Amino acid sequence: MLQPSWLDEVLTLAREAGLATLRFHPSRSSEEAQSDVSNQANSNDMNVRQKADASPVTEADLQANQIIVDGLSKISPDIPIVSEECPGSERFLSQEGQFWLVDPLDGTRGFVAGDDEYTVNLALIDQSVSVWGVVYAPISDRLYWGGAQMGSRLSAQGEQRALQLQTLSELPTVTRVLASKAHLGPKTVSFVERLGNTEMIRIGSSLKLCLIAQGQADLYPRLGLTSQWDIAAAQAVLEGAGGTVCDLHGKPLRYGQSDLENPYFVASRIDYAAWQHLVDV
Repeated sequence: MLQPSWLDEVLTLAREAGLATLRFHPSRSSEEAQSDVSNQANSNDMNVRQKADASPVTEADLQANQIIVDGLSKISPDIPIVSEECPGSERFLSQEGQFWLVDPLDGTRGFVAGDDEYTVNLALIDQSVSVWGVVYAPISDRLYWGGAQMGSRLSAQGEQRALQLQTLSELPTVTRVLASKAHLGPKTVSFVERLGNTEMIRIGSSLKLCLIAQGQADLYPRLGLTSQWDIAAAQAVLEGAGGTVCDLHGKPLRYGQSDLENPYFVASRIDYAAWQHLVDV
């Protein structure tokens, strides 16, 4: 489980990694970049390239990853780190022990395009369960953290007092459904149509689950492929706020399998059973 002494250190680490990505973001003008004395690069140095799976990686991904890996190695030297940007780290996946599961920049395609919805994600996995997670959105300076056994909180724009997150239990009159900006397949469309009166919200990265935890959305059906590091941290945040992240059979998502891909899932602010009959598996 999460050691109390780690909390502030890991939150600081997530914010530090996120702030490092800002120097590469296209929204940062050259003048802003030059005025930042800590800036070592700007968006012109993003250095976008393709990984073996054809997904993009940038210098921002790599620098954030280095900050996180170096930091976690000092905070918890005995706990392995599995990161999207550490090739071969998948060997540390475990369904029986602990490991950190990291996506140093979730939403790289949007980041390259100048979107502001990307996140930094760190999750502590214990016995296949995401017991604690941190999600940081650098552009809006929103820091989410929590887990099922400790509740979840949000610190926005450097506020000293963190907001306790709590989902509501009743069924909504108008269901606010989240969908990826990049992925909206026919299965998802069919599912949404069965819900009846809905409002569609398109947003990138793990912020979708965090918005449910905040009470700003109700449901996120992901009937498409995701990787373990895409979801783990935000799942902990949502569960800490009272929500659920379940596969299409109603079982909570678990981590540590050698196959990095998650099953299709539905993230919800209420029990998944309320929606399960609407999913055409």
